[in-house]
Amino acid sequence: MNSLSDNKVASYSLLILAAVAVTQALMFTKPILMPFVFSIFLYSAFSPMTKKLKTKLKIPNWLAIVIGGLLIVLTLSLIVFLLGYSLTTFAQSANDYKERLVNIVGELRSVSLNFGIDFNPSNLQSELKKLPIFDWVRNLTGGFFALIGNAVLITIFTLLMLLGENESKNKSGVMVDIQDKVFKYVTTKFLVSIATAVLVGIILFLFNVDLAFMFVLLTFLLNFIPSVGSIIAVLLPVPVLLLQFGVGINFWLVIILTGIIQIVIGNIIEPKFMGESMNLHPIAIMLFLMFWGIVWGVPGMFLAVPISAILRIVFSKIEMTRPLSELMSGDLK
Repeated sequence: MNSLSDNKVASYSLLILAAVAVTQALMFTKPILMPFVFSIFLYSAFSPMTKKLKTKLKIPNWLAIVIGGLLIVLTLSLIVFLLGYSLTTFAQSANDYKERLVNIVGELRSVSLNFGIDFNPSNLQSELKKLPIFDWVRNLTGGFFALIGNAVLITIFTLLMLLGENESKNKSGVMVDIQDKVFKYVTTKFLVSIATAVLVGIILFLFNVDLAFMFVLLTFLLNFIPSVGSIIAVLLPVPVLLLQFGVGINFWLVIILTGIIQIVIGNIIEPKFMGESMNLHPIAIMLFLMFWGIVWGVPGMFLAVPISAILRIVFSKIEMTRPLSELMSGDLK
């Protein structure tokens, strides 16, 4: 009995050490591995479409791959273009917002005098004028060019996967299960995020919110991050809304209406479409969201749910890790 217990302790200790080693390897190989993982999910989303083109429409294999490849290139190109446009808009408006902020600080003094409070705003105004706006824009530009490089790498990986797909090989049940779950997650999230962005965009454009297009794009992207993303998407426009409307009725209407859209879609509509396909407990999702955020930053948060779902499926097939799979799905019986 003691020998069996010792073997279990040794096995779990090795498992923990292996997990730590894999985490370090993931952080070290982030520049290459992260685009590769993104390409796997893109492949999982587009591969079923190319198969349907070949089977239902009797399109030749090479033409189906060309159509899928063009859609991938167009999708990634559109995202990069919209991000570049939003970055340009922000860069053009940054100095204007800095000046507005300086003027608001000056107006605060006259308001504070009504309450018997006097302060000298000149020091604060001088500090605000020194805000490194151009440094921020330069950093964002550097990140944008890095994104272009990653988008090119993701496109190449995805196209190679589509080209290397072998129909004659029978995939195992695990691979089919993984691909089905990833496909459903990616397509559902994509459609739900578009719907959310469109509705939020209608609200922002109706109220003529500055930088509305940028916030619409960020809403679409942030909705791929579970729970936290929708909260960030609602809060991001707050500084711009304050500078544009002050704490007035328009400010509160925009915040409340966009918040209602996020709550209804995120908590009512999306779960109905997603169902229990990922089979992950909400606490497990939050834990893995933090874990992948530490390992790969913001891109890791985008990938947290599908990666965690894949790990749960793999863990369920291994006797030693099966209890961990049950824990991830919330099955504590």
